[in-house]
Amino acid sequence: MNEILKYFPMELRNAVLLSENINLEELCEIRIRVNRPVILRDREKECIVKRNSQEYIITKECIGRIFESICGNLCNDKRWTSKF
Repeated sequence: MNEILKYFPMELRNAVLLSENINLEELCEIRIRVNRPVILRDREKECIVKRNSQEYIITKECIGRIFESICGNLCNDKRWTSKF
């Protein structure tokens, strides 16, 4: 789980970790879409991530930060750069 969450902005990461209605150890899917709430899905159910008792809505900027974080880490990872 931490392997995935490390790419998320801290605020989103904390909101996911505080989600009580989902088993994070059995997490199968994280839905992140612009202007939509974050949805977590384990083997049994789905849950909407909340922040301050309200749905955590993803912005375009948040998606951009996640993408940049993933790409930045891949560019610095010798397992990927040595292949090109």
